[in-house]
Amino acid sequence: MAQMYYPAERSLERTRNESRKERQHACKWIVWTAAVVVWGALAVGSFTLAHHYIGGIRQQLSEIQTRAEEMNKNLENLQSQLNQQKEHIAQVQQRFLDVHRELEAVKEEMSLAGNTLDSSNQTKKALSQRITDLSKELENLRKSIQKLEEAARVY
Repeated sequence: MAQMYYPAERSLERTRNESRKERQHACKWIVWTAAVVVWGALAVGSFTLAHHYIGGIRQQLSEIQTRAEEMNKNLENLQSQLNQQKEHIAQVQQRFLDVHRELEAVKEEMSLAGNTLDSSNQTKKALSQRITDLSKELENLRKSIQKLEEAARVY
C-alpha cells in the first residue's frame, strides 16, 4: 500500500533530512579540519625537530673546528720549541768542536815543545792546567749534548 504523507510529516521528514545533511556536512568539515590540523602539527613538529637537529650538528662542527685550531697552535708551538732545541744542540756541538780543536792544539804544542817543557816547570803546569780545564769543559759539553739529544727525542 502506498504511504500517504501528510504535509506535517513531509515537513518533519524534510527537516530531519536537512538536519542529517547538516550533521553529515558538519562531520565532514570537522574530519577535514582535524586532518589539516594534524598534518599541520606534524609539519611544524618535523620542521622544529629538523631545525634543532641541524643546530646541534652546527654546534658540534664549531666545537670541532675550535679544537682543531687549538691543536694546530699546539703543534706550531711544539715545532717551534723543537727547532729551538735543534739550534741549541747545533751551538753546543760547535762549541764542542772548538774545545776539541783547542785541546788538539795544546797537545801539538806539548809534543813540539818536548824537552823545553821539561826545563820550564811553570809552563808545564800551566799547560797541564789548561788541558785539565779543557777536558772538564769537554766532558761538560758531552753531558749537555746528551741531555739536549734526550730532550729532542722527547719532543
